[in-house]
Amino acid sequence: MAESQRASQGKSVLIVDDDPAIVQLTKLILEEDGFTAFTASNAEQAIERLSTVSPSIILLDVNMPGQDGYQLCTRIRRDYDHIKCPIVFFTANNTADHLQKARDAGADYFVIKPFTVDTLIAGVKRGFIVSNKKRRG
Repeated sequence: MAESQRASQGKSVLIVDDDPAIVQLTKLILEEDGFTAFTASNAEQAIERLSTVSPSIILLDVNMPGQDGYQLCTRIRRDYDHIKCPIVFFTANNTADHLQKARDAGADYFVIKPFTVDTLIAGVKRGFIVSNKKRRG
């Protein structure tokens, strides 16, 4: 079955992070929670993935080489109208300025690093809630 077909049959997540350990841990946690996980290690790989999959949610690291998470989020929201899913930032940058910059880029919610299994799952769920409220409001 093609990736795009699998992704459309249930919950799916695109994890975008340049740290392979974070990617593997996040993928394991979310697959255990019933998600189909797709990964990308930078912005260009994420854009390539988005041409073949329509994730239910995107988890996006802020600090990546090349295009950072803020720039990628802005690009997705501006150039990819068909991508309506929540974008949840992974970040260790939890100052008010950084969080506002993420909101301005189009983020729906945040998971602060380091995270636990519970905070990751709660952050993903909260991302869906916040995104749904934005669409209705």
